[in-house]
Amino acid sequence: IMTCSASAVVTQMLESVTPNKIVLIGDDALEIIQPWVDQNACIDIMQFADAQCFLAHPSVSVQWALVSSCLETLDDQTGSELLGRLRNLSAPKFCVLVEDEHPVWNARSLTGFALEKLADKPLSTPSGKSVRAFGYDLATYKQTPDWLNSDYWANPSRWNKDFW
Repeated sequence: IMTCSASAVVTQMLESVTPNKIVLIGDDALEIIQPWVDQNACIDIMQFADAQCFLAHPSVSVQWALVSSCLETLDDQTGSELLGRLRNLSAPKFCVLVEDEHPVWNARSLTGFALEKLADKPLSTPSGKSVRAFGYDLATYKQTPDWLNSDYWANPSRWNKDFW
């Protein structure tokens, strides 16, 4: 993805998903996806001002989520809870916008949660902040390794011949 606008990167991810139910976490999340929302009016949007509000609703399940201007304000434990909850229970696809060069929530720590960098350069939000975009997609986060097939662990020609 080659752009310098957070809205453009997020919109591109949204268009690949075309969700009908989304969660927005953070004060400026709606502002970031507003151009996409204007074109897709029949969307069920659940908006939470911060992570604590989202974590207080344990049964939220959606097709896509956006976290913006939120992760930076959280301690490690709460931030890990938020990302783990989104990834494992709430959304098969989501996007996280985090302050550029944040000491805790950087590329290394977010990659540990199976998030992938969506853009090589810092992006600008509508409010002018410089952020990095990371995304998670359950369908593509882990490729099946070559060795994980019956060629390497099953040997039917040797059945009932060797016993250990």
